[in-house]
Amino acid sequence: MNLALATLFTLLATATTASPLALEPRQQCSTSWSYPYTGSVAPSNYKAFNLGSCTAQLTFNKDRYVGVQWAFEATYADGSRAELKPFRDFDSFGVSDTFYPYLGNNFLTKYPGNSAFTAVHEFSSVCKNGQTPVSWRFYTTSGTSNACYTTGQIRAVSGVSRPAKVAGVSLRRSNDAGDFQVSWSPVSSATAYSVIVEYPTGTDEVGRPYTNVRGARVQVSSSIVFEGRY
Repeated sequence: MNLALATLFTLLATATTASPLALEPRQQCSTSWSYPYTGSVAPSNYKAFNLGSCTAQLTFNKDRYVGVQWAFEATYADGSRAELKPFRDFDSFGVSDTFYPYLGNNFLTKYPGNSAFTAVHEFSSVCKNGQTPVSWRFYTTSGTSNACYTTGQIRAVSGVSRPAKVAGVSLRRSNDAGDFQVSWSPVSSATAYSVIVEYPTGTDEVGRPYTNVRGARVQVSSSIVFEGRY
């Protein structure tokens, strides 16, 4: 099996850009999650980090809500608010798209599947008059049953830094069944790893490859085995 791509991310990892928007009058949103399809996991575990140099990272757990658009509002010490847009890169697995949870997302559980994963959103230029946000609000602008859902204010945690970049990444075939193992050198300050692998499964009539994607969250080990037959 020829493995095309293996990418690892430690939590708190990716490059960013952000752009402030003129904030419209506050929308009246419900604090109760309501989604029109059954079997979905409600979003949870909202976190906000100030990473220095006016950059920030927001994370939360969510299911694969197709068509739910998320937005993010920063609040400053003087009480002012601003909607900030995270960096979006549809060719990267490291930065989450705010709309569809496919390319551009940081999958932390096996894919495909229905389990929640951690969406990671990165921002730059978040400072106002040299001050970082004191809290953030996560809210939806479309896709939920009640038109708009919002969190309360999520306090921004400062004094944190990114783990070192993962090194020593290797991929090898484990057995004749097509399973493959990803391994890497552990990072001392990392609490978890997000392992993303894209690999070919065949080609179309003109030779273009079909690919599949696997992802998993690994908290202790420095290797993981993916089953190749799925």
